[in-house]
Amino acid sequence: VNRPAISMLAGTVDASSIELFGFNELREPKLPSEGSSVWSELTSTSTSGNRSPSYLLFSDPWGPLTQTVDQLTTDDDRKPVIAGGITCPQYTEPTLALDSTLFPQGSILGLKLSHTLGLQAVVAQGCRAIGPYYTITSCERNALLELDGEPALMQLMKLQKELAEGDGRDTIGTDSVVLVGTSSYPPRTPTPASGKTTRNPPSDFLIRQIMGFQPNKNAILVGDQLTEGDCFRFHLRDAQSAVDDWELMLSRVQQERMFQNTGDSSEETNCEPAGRPVAAIQISCVARGTGLFGTENVDLGYGKQLLGPSDSTSNEAPIAGLFANGELGPVGIAGLSSSSSSSNSISQNSSTFMHGFTAVMALICDYTKDIKPQLDDDNSITAPFVEDDSAWQ
Repeated sequence: VNRPAISMLAGTVDASSIELFGFNELREPKLPSEGSSVWSELTSTSTSGNRSPSYLLFSDPWGPLTQTVDQLTTDDDRKPVIAGGITCPQYTEPTLALDSTLFPQGSILGLKLSHTLGLQAVVAQGCRAIGPYYTITSCERNALLELDGEPALMQLMKLQKELAEGDGRDTIGTDSVVLVGTSSYPPRTPTPASGKTTRNPPSDFLIRQIMGFQPNKNAILVGDQLTEGDCFRFHLRDAQSAVDDWELMLSRVQQERMFQNTGDSSEETNCEPAGRPVAAIQISCVARGTGLFGTENVDLGYGKQLLGPSDSTSNEAPIAGLFANGELGPVGIAGLSSSSSSSNSISQNSSTFMHGFTAVMALICDYTKDIKPQLDDDNSITAPFVEDDSAWQ
């Protein structure tokens, strides 16, 4: 049954670990200008040691989301983990509130997490790649002109024909939702035997919609700016692909956690210990849910697995969330230890993008375990504090 509902998450946290803020482009509180001390304070790492702050951002469709993300990511050496989404308003009614204040149309609200709290972000796509890898050889803004030196529209038509003549698993029909994926190529790596460098294709793509075509140019119009030299693949959206991608993301996160450098964040190792997930915010595209999967709570089920077992007295995992008209997050995963990232993957990508058709799971993590374990003797390790997940209900 579809009806109005409220999703709430409550917990007891150190007040020094969170900071709330909100801006509007035209009304008070207005978006601070570039170079303002407000941005310096919001991006300060003074309470987080070597770890950058994390941010949850929620905006209505008219809010200054892009400007806010740009100001929070100005430091090239410290890319924060950012997650969030765009609300789905009815007409021009307010969709954002802070304390008892409703924010007018054109607003954005944010939550800065630092000190003992931070984010791990996991983004699951809802599509699968089809056809070969291409290189974008010609484009103009969002118009894709050439792939591998051939007209882009002709390449799509060629792929459609090849799939129709194949085994039938992948076909582009009248009811198919064809999407496009782009990604920067990873750095070339030397081959030990020959010493020559090779360039492996990326494993993760930023997915965008096809907005239309320019038949006179044999061009495909994409819902984002394009860059010549980037890797490109066509994708098909379906429920099974969404489940498969969740399984892939879950496996990656589990592998990352196995190889975390827990407790050692020294400059010598250049590794940051990943925090312990204690709660989560789920932001799912409005095109997911039962409309995509035919059943309820598929995204939520994977969120529970990412969060892990809880000692909470409640039977429910501490996850709140919403359906969004655009999901904010990295490509793949971000915020975990980078020690096991592979050279041909951007699965550990702290850059922030606006997605579509995805589910973003923002895991709120406790970093108090950055304190090194105390050794009672050579054969035992004693935790420096008592864990209490029941604080999150």
